[in-house]
Amino acid sequence: MQLEKDLYVTDLKISNVANQPYVIEAIGRYPSRITLNEASLTKFAIEPTRDLVGSSIVVALQSKDGEQIGPHDVLISRIERVDRRKVHRIPNTSSMDETEYRVMFYTPKKDPSSFAVPCPNYELRFDLTENEYREIMSSDATAIFSVSCRKR
Repeated sequence: MQLEKDLYVTDLKISNVANQPYVIEAIGRYPSRITLNEASLTKFAIEPTRDLVGSSIVVALQSKDGEQIGPHDVLISRIERVDRRKVHRIPNTSSMDETEYRVMFYTPKKDPSSFAVPCPNYELRFDLTENEYREIMSSDATAIFSVSCRKR
């Protein structure tokens, strides 16, 4: 399965913290956070400059075979389907039904007892189409997805 989403970069934090040197805050319909190191930035050809803020990056997720989790791999933390009815009472009572599909991915820690955030670290939250939702629901619940990014 392949999933590709455009995210608008709203914030770039550069720090001298070993496990969080570059933190990219980005938003699609929902906010996401991508923490990268120099090697990851080079791999994805992303320059950590002011020009990055206000631009778009494409985050692609590809399901992969095997049980070995690499540094740029994520797991599904949550899949949601939200059914909503909006009622309007002015001038006449009417309603509109809508359904939202969402998925959240996270980077698993190598040592679950550690408080340190892994680097690279991905906290991704995407909206889905109904077909993408069905495809993810039909995949294995423990599926591993490999992440790649590029500047649009």
